Amino acid sequence: MTLEKKNYQTTKRLPFIGSSCGSGNFFPNDLYSSYALIKIWEDGEFRISNLSREPFDAIEDLRIYQSPDHFWMLSFVPFFSRYDCDKYHITGYLLYLDETSKQKLTAKLQTERTKTQPDLPMMVVREYFLMDADILSQKKEKQKEIERETNSRYHRESMLLPKVWNPKPKSEIASMTQEKLIDYCLEFPYECVTDSNYLKEIQIRNNQKQNPNPSDFSSVLLTKTENITNQIYFGCYCRKKPDLSIYSFCPIDTFGLDSVCKSKNDCLEKTNGEGQKLCHKKFKEDLSILLKTKESKDTIHKEKDNFERMIFYTKKLWALETLKELNK
Repeated sequence: MTLEKKNYQTTKRLPFIGSSCGSGNFFPNDLYSSYALIKIWEDGEFRISNLSREPFDAIEDLRIYQSPDHFWMLSFVPFFSRYDCDKYHITGYLLYLDETSKQKLTAKLQTERTKTQPDLPMMVVREYFLMDADILSQKKEKQKEIERETNSRYHRESMLLPKVWNPKPKSEIASMTQEKLIDYCLEFPYECVTDSNYLKEIQIRNNQKQNPNPSDFSSVLLTKTENITNQIYFGCYCRKKPDLSIYSFCPIDTFGLDSVCKSKNDCLEKTNGEGQKLCHKKFKEDLSILLKTKESKDTIHKEKDNFERMIFYTKKLWALETLKELNK
């Protein structure tokens, strides 16, 4: 589907690059057959992101498709397989549209979906499919079936099964190395802090009476937790540095996650020392309240996918705040 650029206003345009062993990574026949990460150039440096979690609205100037009058859109979802080579590349620019243009784009997409034949050269829909532990578990059996149907040699070299949260008994968790315990917990932070066995083990390793060297464990856990927090990008304020150029209105909601992050940022700017601890405490309390909501009070999160996306990040931020508290 092509869109005339003169009818759509952008608030930001960021170059990106991705690499793969095969073109199927970018144009898969099966939605869950690959996992595409890209590098986005922003503020003078590259950051790694999953396109499905990046809040862009369209892609312009793809490397294999050039057009001075139109930009192109593709459908990206978070896939499972990982690629370690760079035989194929895809480059272009991520476009972030203003609110009026987003509404026009939504209307055009609805029109395109009703057509019996695609408007070639490319038919596109921008969708979110965020995978938490429950959803990943549901996909596990399906992925095994795909594995059996796929060429075994190719599959061994280029595809991995999805990582799924795996609750373990106390004895097995206690025998984990420091690095393995921290890394696995941070891969599924919400599931980790809501699992009493994992949470208890982390508390033990932070306790000087039960661990001869708790400071080493606490230091590594805090550093890695901060790194994960800094890689979250949601709305204008739920990110390491607030970015008010992404959306026409910031925060993007009144009762949702972006507003909660703004309240925390405003609090931190006004206080220091002990006062900042209160800011983080209030932030976690607000996240806890938001987690209990069953439906959105804001228009931007009314659709099921957008609401689930907000709750996905709310869970993650709440869990990371919980882990930080364990280090205090």
